[in-house]
Amino acid sequence: MKKTLSLAAVALGLVLVSANAMAEDATKPAAGAPDKMHHGEKHKDKKYDRFAKADKNGDGFLTQDEMLAAQKAKTEKMFTKLDSNKDGKLSKAEMEAGKKDMREKMKSRMEERKSDKAEAPAADKAAE
Repeated sequence: MKKTLSLAAVALGLVLVSANAMAEDATKPAAGAPDKMHHGEKHKDKKYDRFAKADKNGDGFLTQDEMLAAQKAKTEKMFTKLDSNKDGKLSKAEMEAGKKDMREKMKSRMEERKSDKAEAPAADKAAE
C-alpha cells in the first residue's frame, strides 16, 4: 500500500512537471518574435532560476541525474504539502484538496495576469 502511494505521488509529480514543460514549450515565441506571453522579466527569471537550481554542477546543461534529483525534490515537497495530517500517506481526500487548492491558485494567477495586462495599456497611455 505504501509503495503504491509512493508510486502514485511520483507519477503525479511527473505528470505535473510534464504538463508544466509542455505549457512552457507552447508559450515560447517563434525565433525572433517578441515574448508577449510573459509579462515582465519575473517569469523569465523564474524559469532560469529553476534551471540553474537543477544544474548542480553549473555546466549549463541538465543531466538525467540532475533532472531526476530536481524532480524528486519537487515531488517530496509536493507530497509534504499534500499530506495534511502528516502520516506519510496521501488519502484521496488529501489529493482532492490539493487539486482544489492548485486550481484556485491557478485561477488567481490568471486573474492577476489579466489585471496586469489590462493595466499595461493604461500605463502606456498615461506615459504619452
